[in-house]
Amino acid sequence: MNYDVILFDADDTLFDYKKAEDFALTSVFEEFGIQSPDTDFVALYRTINQELWNDFEKGAISLADLRVRAVQPTVHRYGLNYWR
Repeated sequence: MNYDVILFDADDTLFDYKKAEDFALTSVFEEFGIQSPDTDFVALYRTINQELWNDFEKGAISLADLRVRAVQPTVHRYGLNYWR
């Protein structure tokens, strides 16, 4: 049997996005020399991030906007003034 296309479900099948997200957030915090994010920070970030991905999928925001806006509100709500 020959196949023209093979599709993989990457979302949490091939890639562990939550683990990657945790690693990325921890790495950023370490880069700025501040304590790793707590569970409340991560929960807020994930809520905001999901809302922005929904907006992106609807065409309401660009990918560039999503990348900035996913982190910026959470950082500001926690009073972290490391945003450049």
